[in-house]
Amino acid sequence: RVAITEDDVYEPGTNGELYHDQAFRYMYPDTDGLVVPTTPGKHRYTVHCPVNAETWVYEKLRAVVYVQDNDTWKVHNAATGLLTETLVAVDDSAPALLTVKGNHPNPFNPETAIKYELSADRRVRLTIYDVDGSLVATLVDGLQTAGAQSAVWDGRDAAGRPVSSGAYFYRIDAGGLSETRKMVMVK
Repeated sequence: RVAITEDDVYEPGTNGELYHDQAFRYMYPDTDGLVVPTTPGKHRYTVHCPVNAETWVYEKLRAVVYVQDNDTWKVHNAATGLLTETLVAVDDSAPALLTVKGNHPNPFNPETAIKYELSADRRVRLTIYDVDGSLVATLVDGLQTAGAQSAVWDGRDAAGRPVSSGAYFYRIDAGGLSETRKMVMVK
């Protein structure tokens, strides 16, 4: 995604402040931003955005480029540079601290295996929630070693009772990162 900001803006704001260190000016190409599918590595893009020459100072405009998870909205990496610079690069080739491989089978009955990888030893918490956001079960809560990991959910709640058919969500928290995915129990 790409946002355009302006540095050192002297303009009355709605909060009464006259000076703004950075002011948001534009989201490319619209308020949702530009979602650019990428492969790991460095990428170069050309962004065309309208510049309001009456109130914006071109030399103070800055592009903010960020790598973001479209499901959780978590920003994983970002870079910024003045528009007068020739390149703003975001390197997303660094190894991920947490890589969720998904669950299989999905839909499932009677159980599903949730697979993920850790780049280093981490405290991991893997929880299951229903569609109302209520905690159903905790599968993992402790330190795990780096590498491939797997946890099996047998479709039972924390008290050992079978859950009903429907959508459930598993959430993995590891090393300050979090990812949530959907799965479906069928009977």
